[in-house]
Amino acid sequence: MTISSVQKNHLIEKDFDLIRVIEYFSDHNINAQDTYNWLLNDQINANSIFLLGYFDFVTSENERAINLFINASEKNHTLAQFFVGSCYENGYGTIKDEKLAFEYYEKAANKNYATAQSVIGYCYEKGTGIKRDLKMAFYWYEKASNNGNIIAKHNLGVFYRSRIGIKKDYSKAFELFKQSADGGYSGGITVLGDCYSNASVIYKRPLINKG
Repeated sequence: MTISSVQKNHLIEKDFDLIRVIEYFSDHNINAQDTYNWLLNDQINANSIFLLGYFDFVTSENERAINLFINASEKNHTLAQFFVGSCYENGYGTIKDEKLAFEYYEKAANKNYATAQSVIGYCYEKGTGIKRDLKMAFYWYEKASNNGNIIAKHNLGVFYRSRIGIKKDYSKAFELFKQSADGGYSGGITVLGDCYSNASVIYKRPLINKG
């Protein structure tokens, strides 16, 4: 019961607190069923509801998971709101609905959740669940970048380097690529390596990634 390295790229440190609980149970051979039963009997607490949903999510019980995520999100649980968005976007346990996914991502983004802010930027960039709007994409990438999201830093760097309608700033683009790489994001590492080996790379190759 672990979160993948790809998922970790999307999250900043403070977002792991709840998910680490499940990993702790797994790493220390704590009986998962006992934990699940305990959570099942503690569904007043939003954190418990979310964790119960996450247990179901990682075991592919997606229909139960999204119902629990929705329950927790109605109690204003930020991470649950993000996971509801992910379920709707990808059709996990429900019919795929990109517009509804955007609405849930936006709830989390408006509560200063950096991962959701980065995803909202990507939605505006690609026109996923919302009308395409590069200025709004830039706005949300910038907010997510300022909040430490390493993928948003990479994507914002792409905007500063090559997006039409955005004033180009190659020094800022390079700085953001470096911050993304220093944070461990593979896309940032690749572009930064290309920049060092070929200075012209900073002027081309617009690669936008999600979240």
